Amino acid sequence: MFKRLHAAEAARPGVPAIQYAQGASTQVFAYLDLQKRLLEEPGKAKLPVFQGRIELENVSFTYDPESIPVRKDISLAATKAK
Repeated sequence: MFKRLHAAEAARPGVPAIQYAQGASTQVFAYLDLQKRLLEEPGKAKLPVFQGRIELENVSFTYDPESIPVRKDISLAATKAK
């Protein structure tokens, strides 16, 4: 009986991490479901299938239009893996 109790005590510190992971996974799945529902709304334009390359040139980003950009003039290109 004492060996079982010791094993339970040893596992106890990991319980909050497991609970956190369960909550996080619930949020991830809710987000994925939301994306699917938004994409399936009637009247939504269908995006074309990714053909091979996406390019962004001189993109800037701010959280507030009146604030300093947190990212400025970023350019990147992403190509489809073969």
